[in-house]
Amino acid sequence: MYHFKSKHESKFAVWLERSVELCYIKSWAYEPQTFIFDWIQCGTRSYCPDFCVNWFDAPDKPATHAIWYECKTYIVKRDNTKWRRLLKLHPDLKLVIVFDGPRKKERAKIDQRIPLARVTDFKELGVT
Repeated sequence: MYHFKSKHESKFAVWLERSVELCYIKSWAYEPQTFIFDWIQCGTRSYCPDFCVNWFDAPDKPATHAIWYECKTYIVKRDNTKWRRLLKLHPDLKLVIVFDGPRKKERAKIDQRIPLARVTDFKELGVT
């Protein structure tokens, strides 16, 4: 059993659990790993994405690939710093920022230099 920090995360976890039951995804985990930025002397020195989701590559293949998800309702400056540092440390990692609704102002705050896999919202993903 997990203790989520927000209703937003809880709602996303329910959707993930339903996706596992329907065999859309293989598995998911809540905050399974904290990434440490050893080279940083001050400021944001670590980051723990909300979810890691293991997706099937294809229905007939057991191989999976992981995508990390961050559930947000608003963005502060240090969020961009964390994401930029994470993707510098792990350039092959896929990170998706998920908003609970079409937050155009918040999406605009995301640093355009961050090569995110995608920025989306619950409606676009089909989360109800």
